[in-house]
Amino acid sequence: MMRVYVSGVGGSGCYYLAKFYALQKFVVYGSDIARTTRTEELERLGVNIVYSPGNVDHIRSIGSIDLYIYSSAIPKEHPERNFFEDCDDVEKYEVGHLYDLLVKRYKFGQMSDSEKDAFLKSNMAPLFNLDWNRKKFIAVTGTDGKTTTCSMIYHILKNLGFSVGMITTLGIVVNDKVFDTGLHTTTPTSQEIFNILTSSDFISVDYVIIEATSHGLAMGRLAGAYFDVSVITNITSEHLDYHGTWENYFNAKTRIFTEHLKSDGTLVLNEFDPSFLNLSELAKTKNVKFVSKSYKNVELSDVLNTSYNLQNANCALNVINILLPEKLNDAINTLKTFTGVKGRMEILQNKPFKVIVDFAHTANGLNSLLTHLKKNLSEGGKLRVVFGCAGMRDKKKRFHMGEAAACYADAIYIAPEDPRTESLRDINSEILRGIGFTNEKIQEIYQKDYAEATLSNGKEVKVFQKGELLDRFEAIKSAIHDCEDNDTLVICGKGHEKSMCFGTVEYDWSDQQQAQKILSD
Repeated sequence: MMRVYVSGVGGSGCYYLAKFYALQKFVVYGSDIARTTRTEELERLGVNIVYSPGNVDHIRSIGSIDLYIYSSAIPKEHPERNFFEDCDDVEKYEVGHLYDLLVKRYKFGQMSDSEKDAFLKSNMAPLFNLDWNRKKFIAVTGTDGKTTTCSMIYHILKNLGFSVGMITTLGIVVNDKVFDTGLHTTTPTSQEIFNILTSSDFISVDYVIIEATSHGLAMGRLAGAYFDVSVITNITSEHLDYHGTWENYFNAKTRIFTEHLKSDGTLVLNEFDPSFLNLSELAKTKNVKFVSKSYKNVELSDVLNTSYNLQNANCALNVINILLPEKLNDAINTLKTFTGVKGRMEILQNKPFKVIVDFAHTANGLNSLLTHLKKNLSEGGKLRVVFGCAGMRDKKKRFHMGEAAACYADAIYIAPEDPRTESLRDINSEILRGIGFTNEKIQEIYQKDYAEATLSNGKEVKVFQKGELLDRFEAIKSAIHDCEDNDTLVICGKGHEKSMCFGTVEYDWSDQQQAQKILSD
């Protein structure tokens, strides 16, 4: 009898996998930090769960294990991952990869009858049960610009008189009715998407827009979903902490059209995306129809009139031209009234100096944002930027974000951005190298909770690294107090988000609220 061990068994993906194996009467063990309705259900199915994760002695007492499943959220140094890493005779799978593998086996009829029965009863992939031809479905993915492009498409369709539903990182919107989906949300689980799409609010809509992340695509969260139009805004480096290599990340993104596009569907690409040639060649190889037209007469508000937002607008207009070509001119006119998205180029104050909140959290996003702001600085003004990098995420982008800041900003304030369980000083050291500091200087900065330095080119750098929530507040406060007339301050990395993670705890946090408080004081 196959024996399975699952770390974090109550997590959404792990829960369904544990249920899948338990329904086949396999011997399933698991660990989690606390008892929940999910773990209680698993226990009723016979899953043996301990609520003291990391207890390696307990694992040894179990005896031999055939399959080990873990979430990528569990650090590599976690005792359970370490223990099984040394077990050469144990099959090891990250939850998303195994989930995706099982979905593909089901989809291509490679499961035994007992596996298929357990797969269906566990409700692992409910989207296979939906009729994807009853309305028009649009999916948008990309490293940057996903949410803005989704929101532009929604804005156009709604103003053209259609009933529209949208699922993005900002939440769920149905005909201007807004539902919050959480603190740090990406593409929801298959089960959550199924519940959303079958809810009374979504039943009667004409169009559905879904923001698809690389994680969601790689983990099979959209298994069984098929779109009339798939959009890729761009593909630049991000999330290599999860995907491992650029190729894996690229392949995850392209699943939006290699696996989830209807046979008569159309792919929208951005001709200004560095990955355009690779994407267009792959589309040709797969016999996928694609478009990448740029529209010359697009007008956006002054705040949104950036090169990257014009690219997002072109992607949105291509979608309309595919689905409603007769409405294209109306769609172009409608974009004039698009006011933007929360946490994307959101202006909190214009005078005497400008304060902006933006979600830019990738090297490409920060580079594009700062390039635009530098070009549009008021005469005599300085460009100031508050930013950091998330812990337990793609480490390679940190250096390049430091480079972008050093290239365009006159003053840099390095602040925490969800350090999670990683050392804030380790995160900051990579950013500081990108800015141009030597290892010797970084070690000197390491000795202080707060440090201030000036580069040889005269640029100011301030580092806030006690490792607590107050660090970000102090960074924003310092930046605001340093501002002079005509300066532009942009606070990056958090955007619309309402929490910040230190260790394993999510604390309430809003860049907008904190900045407004400092400004009003």
